[in-house]
Order: sequence, then C-alpha cells, then structure tokens
Amino acid sequence: AIKHCKGDLIKIIFMDDYLLVYNAISIMVEKFKNNLESKWLLSGYLHTQNYKHLYRLIKPKFNPKICLGINTIGSPSTVMFHKDVTERFDPKVKWYMDCDFYHRMFFKYGKPITIHKPLLVNLLHGNQVSNKDISEELKKKEDKYLEQKYKDYFDFLRKTYIL
Repeated sequence: AIKHCKGDLIKIIFMDDYLLVYNAISIMVEKFKNNLESKWLLSGYLHTQNYKHLYRLIKPKFNPKICLGINTIGSPSTVMFHKDVTERFDPKVKWYMDCDFYHRMFFKYGKPITIHKPLLVNLLHGNQVSNKDISEELKKKEDKYLEQKYKDYFDFLRKTYIL
C-alpha cells in the first residue's frame, strides 16, 4: 500500500485504529513544516477496547533496545513519514515488525519529531495479530533473525548493557 501513496507525507494507520481529533493530520503536517530536516514523526495515542472508553495515554519515544522488542513507541499507526523515506516493514518479521522498522528508521533518519498530545486511538481486541497469530516459536525465530540482522548492534548492546 505504501508504494501507491502519492503525497509528500505518508500516514500509517491500521484498520482498527482511528484519528482522535479532526485536525490530527493538519497538526502532523504543521510539525513537518516546522522541522524540515526530520523525515519521520510519532504522535501520542490512547487505547480503547470498545470505542467509548479511552484510556492509557502513550507518549512514544525511541529507546536503544527497541530492536530487542522493548517497544516504547507502540503501534505503527503513530507514524507519519516523508515520501523520501525508503525503509519499509521487513516481511520476514511479524511479531517485531514495528520494532525492527523503528530501529532502522532511527539509525537511517535520526530522531523523529514527537508529538505527545494524543492524536489517534489504538483499538485493543482479541483478534489482533499480537493476540492471535503469535507463538513462542515464532518469537524465538524472529529473535534469532534480528540478532543476525543486527549482529554488530547486538554486540554493542552486550558490551554496554546487560542482555
């Protein structure tokens, strides 16, 4: 779907998620206009399970262990990026697809613009991929794949952090 986008900025939003405020896209676009060097943006969001009760404000932020699955950003629905961005989701990962993407985005494009104000809502439900289609075997397989993919970075983490 991303390859078919025509605009200067690309907004990811998963089918179960939705914009919280009518001007959410305008707010994000304005942030890009004021930060021309930035290639990607993260926005705050809230959770819901029933479309009525909104709770748990998430203020996304990058952390150096994100490629280990320590996701402090959240759903890809929080992301908007410039059309010049060439990174895409790796089809070889399902469980860590977002963390892997964020890791590569950070190291290729630097720190994202961050909006802590919630601009979208993330629906949590039992049929989400993260609740339905993920086995421990898949997680272990992806752990090994990412450790090989980022061997030098994992070596760095072992030297500077306790893994």
